[in-house]
This record gives sequence, C-alpha cells and structure tokens, in this order.
Amino acid sequence: MKHHPELKKEAVSDGKKEGSPLAAAKQPALMQDRSEPGWARALSLVFTVGSTICLLAICITTVFIYNLVYDQRQLVLAPILVGLALAPILGLIIFEVAHVKALLGHRWLRSRNQIKMRALVSVVIAGSLGLVHPQLMLPVLSGAAFALLLSKWGTVAFHNEPMWDFLPSEAVSVLAGRDSLGLSWAAQPNKVSSMMDTCLQAISWMALLAAFAISVRLAAQGFLNVAAAPASALISFLCVNWIGRYFLTRSTRSSRLPLEAASVNNLASKLAIDQVGNEVGGLQVAGMTVFSSEGRSLLSDINFNVEIGQMVGLTGDSYAGKSLLMKCIIDPHHQEGLEIRGATLLNGDDLWSRGAQLQTVPAVLVPADPPMLPANGARNTTCFNEKTEAARAQKIMRQLSLSNDAAEHIWEMKNAQNLSKSERKLLGFTRAFTLRPRLLLLDCPEDGANDALIGALLHRIKQESRLGLSTVIATNNRKILEACDRLLVLQGGRIVDSGPASEVRARTLAGWNRFVTERDSSSEPALNSWIDAQFRRDGDSENRRNVCTVANELLAFSCRSILGMELDQNLIFEFKHFEGHCELRMLDQAAPMSSAVLDAAQAEALSLSDEKRLSPLAAAIHDSLELDASTENGKRVLSVKIKTYNPRHDVPKKETFDAS
Repeated sequence: MKHHPELKKEAVSDGKKEGSPLAAAKQPALMQDRSEPGWARALSLVFTVGSTICLLAICITTVFIYNLVYDQRQLVLAPILVGLALAPILGLIIFEVAHVKALLGHRWLRSRNQIKMRALVSVVIAGSLGLVHPQLMLPVLSGAAFALLLSKWGTVAFHNEPMWDFLPSEAVSVLAGRDSLGLSWAAQPNKVSSMMDTCLQAISWMALLAAFAISVRLAAQGFLNVAAAPASALISFLCVNWIGRYFLTRSTRSSRLPLEAASVNNLASKLAIDQVGNEVGGLQVAGMTVFSSEGRSLLSDINFNVEIGQMVGLTGDSYAGKSLLMKCIIDPHHQEGLEIRGATLLNGDDLWSRGAQLQTVPAVLVPADPPMLPANGARNTTCFNEKTEAARAQKIMRQLSLSNDAAEHIWEMKNAQNLSKSERKLLGFTRAFTLRPRLLLLDCPEDGANDALIGALLHRIKQESRLGLSTVIATNNRKILEACDRLLVLQGGRIVDSGPASEVRARTLAGWNRFVTERDSSSEPALNSWIDAQFRRDGDSENRRNVCTVANELLAFSCRSILGMELDQNLIFEFKHFEGHCELRMLDQAAPMSSAVLDAAQAEALSLSDEKRLSPLAAAIHDSLELDASTENGKRVLSVKIKTYNPRHDVPKKETFDAS
C-alpha cells in the first residue's frame, strides 16, 4: 500500500524532530477525518473546463476543414488541419491525466465533481448555441427534459442490477469457499441498470439527429453555414449526455458515498445548550434512536453517561443492538441506509462532527474482528506512524501478548490481513492503546481472545483508566463484566437496566431482571417486549399474555396516580420466575398506597360485572394471585404474584374468577 507523499514526509520530519524513540513515544498520534479537500471542486472545474474546451475544439475543427478544403478547394490544408486537430486531442489527454494526478486517491470525488462540472459547462454551451440561433438550443433542452424524466421514472422501471446474478448451484460453490472472486462480486452493491445508460445514449443520439436536422434547415434558409451542422450536432450530443449523466447520478444510489446513512440528525448543539454552565466530562449519549430503511426501530432513545476513567459494561442478548450502538456512537454517518438521531459528546466535544483538521484521537472502536489494511503488521499497528509510534506500540504489544515471539511475528507480518483472528485481536488492542484515545469502545473483546489476553487487556484498561481513559465494553463475558464499574443491560434496542456493576450482578444472580422506562402510556410496547423476553420457551404464549396484561394495568395505575404531579418520571419493573408462578414488582415515586385504597380495589375486583370496567389496580388484582403494597428506599412498591405454567409439563387451563 502506498503512502501519501505529504503524510510520509510529515512522519519522517516528526521522527527527526523528536530525536529519540522515548521522546517520540510522548507525542500523541494525530488523526484527520477523510473529507473533500477545499480546493478539489475548483481544481476539478479547471480541468473539466479545459478538457471540455478541447472536445469543443475538436468539433469546431470540422467546420474549418469543410470551409477550407471543400468550399475553397485548399486541398493542401487537409493534412495540416488534421494535424492541428491533434493538439486539442493531446490537450484532452493532458487535462484528464492531470486531473487524475491532482486528485489521486479521490477517485469517487473526482468522478462526482467531473459530472457536476460538465453538466454546468453544458448549460453554458447550450446558452451559447441559443445566442447563435434560438432553434439550436432546442435539441439540448428537449434532450435534457427527456433525461430528467428518465432519472425520475427509469429508477422505478429498471431495478438496480447485481454484479453477478448467480445460479443456486454456483452459490453452493461460492459459499463452500471454492470461488473467492464470485464471493467478491456477490458482496458488491447493486449497480444502476445498464438499461438506464442505454436509454440515455438513445436520448443523446436523438439530440444529435435533431440538432443536425435543425442546423441543415437553418443553413438552407441562409441563417447558418452548412459546415456548422456536424459541429452543432456533436456539441448537442455531448451536452445532453453530460446533463443526463448528472440527472442519473442524482437520482440513484451511485450519487452517494458507499455505506452512507440515510440521515443523521445530530442533536449535539441542543444538548450543549441545555448544559451551559455545567462541567461536562466523559462520554454522554443522549436520545440515540435508529431506524432501518423499512422503518423498524433498532435502537430506541438510548441515554447514558460514562464518567472520566470509568469502565462501563454493555450486556444483553445477541440481537439486543450492542454492536450497532457502539458503531453509532463513533461513526453514525457510515451505517448504510439507517436513519439515526441523537448526540454523543466526549468531554463536551461532538463525536459526530467531521472535519479535515488535525487533532488528537478522541475515540477508538475495536470491533469483534479488527480492520486490517493491506500493509504489514507494523504499519497497521502504528497507523503508518512507525517513526513516532513504533517503540510505544511494540512495548504495549509485548505486555498484552505475554510473548515476545508472538509480538514479533505480528509486527513483521508482511500483510496483516493474513493474521489469525486472535492475532488480529491482539493487534487491534495494541493499536487502540497506542493511539491514546480519551474513549475506548470494545465490541466482544473475548471473541478470538484467550483468558491470558483478556486478563492482560483488563489490566491495561485499569492502568489507562487512572490516566483518564473512559471505556465501554459490549460483552456477555463474566470475567469482563465483573471488572466493570457500571453495567448497562440492553434488550430489544432499549436500555432496560443500569446501575453499579455490583447491584446489577446481584440482581442477576438472584434471578431478578429489571426494566427502566418513562412513566407514560407510550411505554407499553417496550414493556410488553421486555416481558416477552422473559419467556423464551415454546408454548409460553399464555404466560406472556397474562403477565403483560397485569404489567399494563400497573403502568396505567402509576400514570393515573401521579397525574399532574412533578415527580421522577422513571418507572422500574422487576421480574423473577418461581415454581408455578412469577413475581412482578413495580417501583415508582408516588405516595405510598394506604390499606384503604388497596381494600377498595380488592372489593372492586370481587364485584366484577359485565356493565362495569375495572380500574387498573382492581384489574391487576383480579388477574393475579396476590398483590402487596410497600415502600422501599423512598419508592412505592407494588408486588404482584402471577400464576404461570411450565409448557413442557403443564397445559394452561382457562380459569374464571371466582367471586366467592
């Protein structure tokens, strides 16, 4: 892999300035987000205009050849004019090569700017044709209109085309590992249908014919030299093609960067305004909400803080959304097709902002399989800063690997992509600590890592935490969770429990599961989803339905009892299985319930009639075995016992409430 020349010079000069590996190790690595250079658009305009002028010169040369050679019979000028026509052809090549060289490494950017600039130049050329004669502009305008309609309707009529539409038998070969090329083709995103390009070419040729016919007609009427007809036709063809290409790229996925999110609504400015005057430290995640392209909720209103030097564990089921949350914290802009809303602040700075300025590394994500560039282990570990970071990186790698031989093997591997998963894991951890981030995000660090590496990793995190490193670890590994200061429990894209690690682990060991939500009727779907997750056995549908009914009544009762009161809006549910029944507890901040209120609700449940609808508390009593009210740490607690059955042994029976 080639270095960028300026980056390479900078790395070398930095190494010379530092003078020693020890001094270099104290210089933090700098990062720069990939972005469009400020001069790129202007430079693309210069080169595009230059190449366009060359193309126009080639077209106009035909006029001189006709006039001088055919009309004036200057036959000797024919080879001279053809030779002169080679100049714009050579200029076209020079401009295109210079464009590539000037924006080397920005191929997508170069292509996009060229399409835009050529469309802009085409508009100017069309206007110039209109100055010669208004009718000459008609083919370009008509062709552009047809191209616009194609961009609107063609994307519906012609679906995007896959790189390779393989047969089932070929798919077996690909998935069996016998066809890496086929796998690469199948993994590529669908391209715009070739029919779109064919239709655009047809429109362009129609514009050419129309322009030629109009030019010949004007020449017959004496308004135009007949020699200008071919040139006018060719120019119209190019203008329509360039304008149409711009419309097509605007209306298709190819106009967007690969892996681009559908939308990112950054609420960081609002969050910063709300916190004016407060010292903000560590990580703040506020209102993180993510929807899929189909509108399905993947993450729902995620809010949590990580203090400076704190290690927070993120745990939950396999499909809870842990990995997605980690990716959205650090890089929401490249979660393909997702709609993302929220804010992430690190020590008051917006993590979602992007810019080309040099800065120290704010955060590092180490995914389950750390990314590797096609370069050696040393460059992947130091992010191509061998001169300044080699000493520090090698020291960290030896500490984590507990083996000099393993560290040396990884460091000297010619292509880091050929490392094993455990070796890539070690390299990823080393790279993260080498970059000295303020926030470290680890997604399933236990995957591909042995106990020795996990122990060394946790030891290093504790060392870095004393220096101010904040850490979030998505894991279900017991050893890692026991080392965390706080735990967040994620389920169905929601945080259902959080608190000091000791408290959350104690509840978990005791068999209790907790769900925290807003005290509002809109929380009912999330509450039902949480309860559904407590019954994982086939045949548990009746259990789920019964417990959900009682839980919804308790939620409605809590919402009624605090109506109009300024109280804590958090509502806590706790759940535990027992033999033959389960227990559901609701904790809120309302006033303790008197025995009179409880007695009245029990009497209402006993006097059930078809004409009267039970109040929420009476309905909860009617549908449960027992309901008790108490207080705990200043909170009102309603404990409900609900009969359950074991679907493996018992068959649920429909029972009616016996008023006697």
